[in-house]
Amino acid sequence: MEDVKWLLRKCGLLILLLLIFVIVGVICWGKMHEEEQKVAEEVWEPPVEIENSEAETEEAENAETSTESAYWFIPQASDCLISDEEKEQLQSMVLSAADSVAEIYKDIVIADAPSYSSGISEFTNEQRKTVVEQLGRSGLVSVEEDTAMQNHEAVETFYADYLDGRDSMVTVFEVH
Repeated sequence: MEDVKWLLRKCGLLILLLLIFVIVGVICWGKMHEEEQKVAEEVWEPPVEIENSEAETEEAENAETSTESAYWFIPQASDCLISDEEKEQLQSMVLSAADSVAEIYKDIVIADAPSYSSGISEFTNEQRKTVVEQLGRSGLVSVEEDTAMQNHEAVETFYADYLDGRDSMVTVFEVH
């Protein structure tokens, strides 16, 4: 008890000031958080119910652009940073990568999973390493948690182009 009295005599004012600052900070933080919540409530609009066929088409359009869609992470045409030619190149690259590792995946059972997940649950470390090496032999940049990146030179070239201000693109296949 005497230690506490000594501490209060020696540092009482400092402790009191610190306590006041903490209380004021908590009150200010609460008010700021309350204002953010009010702004969010003002932005929210109640749902509108439409009773004709237009409602169905609007729902379909909204489903395509919402995060519930399987393609929510793909930029829309107006926001896309790559040209149609580059899209076609990427598509052919992905299809050739899938063909090159198809033999490894042929006996894999795919579980019911979210659209952003492969649904593969029993994929061993050896199988992942084999996929990375096969993609590397195909000339693609590939990586896995416990395996060295294959064809890392393409990433280095991309970074050098970036530093020089040139347009460049690299696709990295990450195997999980």
